[in-house]
Amino acid sequence: MYSGADVNEFPVVGSLALAASALVVMGVRRRGRNLLFYIAALLTFFGAAPVLNILLGSPVYVGTVAERVPQASFGIALAVWAMVAVDTVLPQRVREPGLRSLVYRHPFLPAVLSALALATCLILVVFGQGLLEASTKGERLAHIGPIHYWYLLIQLYAMSLFFTTRSSRTLRRAYFANAVAYVVYCLVTNERDFIFVIFAVFAHRLLLNPQLAPLRNLRQQAVARVRQLGPLTLAVVALGALGLATFLFASRSAAVVDRALVLNQGSLLFIDTYVMDKVPDERPYEWGATYLRSVTPTRQSLADDFAREYAPAGDSGYGYSITAEAYLNFGMMGIPIVVFLVSFGHRILINRLKSSDWTMYFSVVYFTAWMYGLRGDSVQFIRTLVYGAAFFFILCRALAVRRTLNAPRVQFEIPSQRSSNGSQQQLATSG
Repeated sequence: MYSGADVNEFPVVGSLALAASALVVMGVRRRGRNLLFYIAALLTFFGAAPVLNILLGSPVYVGTVAERVPQASFGIALAVWAMVAVDTVLPQRVREPGLRSLVYRHPFLPAVLSALALATCLILVVFGQGLLEASTKGERLAHIGPIHYWYLLIQLYAMSLFFTTRSSRTLRRAYFANAVAYVVYCLVTNERDFIFVIFAVFAHRLLLNPQLAPLRNLRQQAVARVRQLGPLTLAVVALGALGLATFLFASRSAAVVDRALVLNQGSLLFIDTYVMDKVPDERPYEWGATYLRSVTPTRQSLADDFAREYAPAGDSGYGYSITAEAYLNFGMMGIPIVVFLVSFGHRILINRLKSSDWTMYFSVVYFTAWMYGLRGDSVQFIRTLVYGAAFFFILCRALAVRRTLNAPRVQFEIPSQRSSNGSQQQLATSG
């Protein structure tokens, strides 16, 4: 760990205030249903929380360049305000769906999800004892091998099918059986990936179902609020508790789970200050080259390159940073530009969310990849999206049964609350 950083506090505090003001602006819009706000809040936490540690005299990552902390803090503020710009230029307005004449049935999808759940159980049975006896995460992953990360990627896509699986009871049962197996696997292997994708699903469900939003007058409407808590809401609360348990389990080697440990969850400050210290003094700007290379199938991620450069003999990674890659290519001006473009792409998806089960699925994948991408690079982000699109079109289009409806044409529907007569609307998975 690194402590006692001697930084110029005035510009650092000013940058933190800028980022906080951007969060306030986004938070008051759309009464907490602004999905971009949650990305901005996560970015601020990952990037600015370690800065608070420095200001409070607490330790941060070894290798954090103190002289570059003001510059890195300003970069985080620029990134958050770029999201505010997207929210201003393209407000979040989910359009009502048009009329559709195609619907899809998924006869193979329950079997695929069930097989994935059974495969998870098999992995836990075969490797369970070694996983439980291992003292570190690295030892656990050594038992499973490289299949571990492919498994997590496939599960990200499977979990993102939530809205597609609303069309039948069989699909719903297979989906939740696999979800339970996936969460157990993550807990055993000390991974917290499930929190991101489940939160993405919940955030989209909250957007499509306003009645799940927090009520203003909790004292007068507490009973109504409890009655409105559907199974998904309760499941998310339970999984959030499991996420906290995972965090405590991951931090069990520390003597005390204190403030410094919590604020150091993100490594953005470490990566950003390191890159800003090297570029352009020791290496030139890339001018977009890393983004062009990211579409190359054999291209390794910047996270791998950074791990080899920073700690060649090390056996662990450090991730990377969306703001560091933007700076590596275009300097400080690149940070708001890149964040604006990525945020703009997701906002387009959000505004077309009700168009089909494809847009719902891909918006969840994009939202999850966006959260991952804060501590990643363009290679990871783009490949996650490309593989996710292939996953959907193979399982939910190529293997689906398409049916053309005769007049009258039907409107795409989303899962909603129970109607006044108690019947539950079903999801029509239209193309």
